[in-house]
Amino acid sequence: MGETAEDKEIKRVRRLITRADTKRTIAVKKIRSIDSLAKRAKIDPSLMDELHIAAATLDDLWAQFEAADNDALDSLLEINAESEYSPELPAEVLSIINAITAIAMQGNYDNFKNAKRGLTEQNHASDVPVKPTSRLPEIPLPSFNVPLPVD
Repeated sequence: MGETAEDKEIKRVRRLITRADTKRTIAVKKIRSIDSLAKRAKIDPSLMDELHIAAATLDDLWAQFEAADNDALDSLLEINAESEYSPELPAEVLSIINAITAIAMQGNYDNFKNAKRGLTEQNHASDVPVKPTSRLPEIPLPSFNVPLPVD
């Protein structure tokens, strides 16, 4: 017997959940990588500049995580599988981000702010949509065939 429309819909939603989980996992791995750098920078202050640059990306990584997490939860709710959702994960990730930020602020705070500001300005500059220039239609100009008087 073939799949019912409901079975197909559940498979489709399960694919969406898998996709959201993958995106969420990627964001968490990047955040944990920065956390590892932060722990090393706490011991070796020469890594602080690198940490400041990496920590400046945390807002974007949190936004990516949160979007994927919301997508996963919405999809789980759609198929009445909300019991599969882990509400502890967002709190854990936010805790890691806060710990990284605290370590980054222990270094030269101005460097941290500058790295964050530079990244924000760079992101905003690339967010500006570039509109292709379009050519206006040609407007025929009037022409006159009147002889000019010769003096």
